Order: sequence, then structure tokens, then C-alpha cells
Amino acid sequence: MKVKKILFPTDFSDCARHAVDYAIMIAKKYQASLDILYVDEASYLMNPVNIDLQADVSFVTDEIRKVVEEKLREWVRLFPKEIPVRVAMEMGKPHLEIVEIAKKHGADLILMGTHGRGSNNYFLGSNAERVVRLSPCPVITVRQARKKETVKKILFPVDYSDLCKLVCPQVISLAREFGAELHFLHVRVSSLFETPTFAAEAFTKFLSDLDLSGITYFSDSYEAFVENTGINEYAHIQDIDLIAIGTHGRTGIKRLIMGSVTEEVVNTSFIPVLTLRSFKHTN
Repeated sequence: MKVKKILFPTDFSDCARHAVDYAIMIAKKYQASLDILYVDEASYLMNPVNIDLQADVSFVTDEIRKVVEEKLREWVRLFPKEIPVRVAMEMGKPHLEIVEIAKKHGADLILMGTHGRGSNNYFLGSNAERVVRLSPCPVITVRQARKKETVKKILFPVDYSDLCKLVCPQVISLAREFGAELHFLHVRVSSLFETPTFAAEAFTKFLSDLDLSGITYFSDSYEAFVENTGINEYAHIQDIDLIAIGTHGRTGIKRLIMGSVTEEVVNTSFIPVLTLRSFKHTN
């Protein structure tokens, strides 16, 4: 993967703070710059159509800006001086502003905390899901603090789909760059009665089409009731540092009908998740 610009959205919560160490590690690895972004949704909701604000409302938004600017300065100090850091504040709906800024600034990666499913935190809850679906670049979501010096083990769930095949070279490239073990995993859903023998034969065919030179890799199958549960359980057993998974970026009725294993993993995994879109080609 090519990572020169990282976009780091924050709401200054503990959850967002959990993602800082991972952002430092990735920025150092790729010698990348980092943009810290705060989206002021409160002011937007008070003035959604940008009409003339009353004096008291203007006072509130000015006070919000002063507080946010101070907090952004505090967050800049969390990062080592060798990492170029800029700050930005926008007003609007968080997930839309994050995606728009990523496009506008040509971000190669969005890295953000997420509270996962069941959280009352709107910014880093449902917004993480929406960013994953709409992002023009890869996204890493971090749910739990994990101080890591590097990535030693990467898990790549395999369902043999066209999307899986399209994003796989990016994952292999990532494993090469970090010198990490790459674990290919196929989850055998219990209700489908898929045998280990069939999974092994399918794996052999899938791997035969890949250039796996220069990396240490393993292939395995794991039985679970649903795919995301199997992925999370296996990742925990193997002490995985990063789960890499493709996403179709479906929205609307298609998403409701077809569902998304990726979304479930993003919402439930305590291990950082890298989501990749097939149209975003990286070196």
C-alpha cells in the first residue's frame, strides 16, 4: 500500500485516543503526514442551511471553536515531532465531512477510533460504519487501545469472491512491507455444511493464483455459526494485530438486502480492522 497522507478524525473521546498509538505506528512506518480532523456537528445542527445566525447562537459557535482549537493543539502534542501534523475543523455531518476531506486532501488512509455496536457515541459509532462504506481510500478502525511497535500478524478472511481476489494483492503488499505473517482464513458457516476437505481444495485453487513470494503465510478454515463471529474468534486465538477485509461499499436497499460481513467485523472486533475497496488501487 502507498500511504503518504493519513486522515485522523477525532471527537477527543477515550475511544479516539485509543487509535493514537496505531496512527503513530503507521505514520512512522510509511513516513506519512497526518491530518487531525474535528467535525463540529452541534453548530451544524443549529444552522443546517447556513442562514444568518442570531447573536446568541453565534456566541455559542465561537465558544465551541475556541475550545476545539485548544483541544486540537493538545492532540498535536500526542504525536512525535518527526510526524508532520496538521489540524482541521469542519462543520457538518461527521461521516460526510470526513469522506469529503479525504477526497479533497487526497488521503491515502483514514484511521479512526470506533466504539463498535451498542455505543451511545454517535461520532465514533455509526459514523465509522458510514465512513467505511463511503471512503475513497482504505480505512483502519481501532476499537481498543493496542500499543504496537509494528504489525506482526495480519488476518485476511477469504470467501473466494471477486472482491476478495481484487483486494488480496493489497493485503499481500502490506504483509511484505511489515514483514508480517499473513493468515488466510475461510470461515465455514455451520448451517451450510461445508466440509474441511472442500475448504482445503478451494484454498489450494485460490492461493495458486497469487504471488506470495517474500512472505510467510498460512491458510486455515474455521467453523462458526456466522462469518464475523468466526473471524473475530480466530483473530483472538492467533493473536492477530490487524484484520484486513474487503468492502463493497453498498448503501441503501442493496446493503439492507445483502448485509455486510465487513460491517459486522468493524462493529464487533477488538482488533484493528483495515477495510479495502476494490476501486482504490495501491502499490
